[in-house]
Amino acid sequence: MKIELTEFINIKEILTSGACFRAFIEEDGSITNILSDRVINIKQHENELLITSSNYDNLKEIIYEYFDLNRDYNSINEEIIKNNKELKSMIDKCKT
Repeated sequence: MKIELTEFINIKEILTSGACFRAFIEEDGSITNILSDRVINIKQHENELLITSSNYDNLKEIIYEYFDLNRDYNSINEEIIKNNKELKSMIDKCKT
């Protein structure tokens, strides 16, 4: 399965940040993780996620929920910057 990302996220950083305890980095750079009732393997290439799974039922919905991909972080960032312009440089640094 392929998922095109509309906003920048770094799957490797998310899964290896310490918040996830069941993520394993594979030799090819992909990451295997346990999500609920399934094992997934996920590899990111720029703004595209390539995902294989032991169970494809509802996979897209589960991935979107797990990584919070339905949330419009660009709008949130714009609102934060509108209320405090000094935070723009910090937000921009997080995107790189």
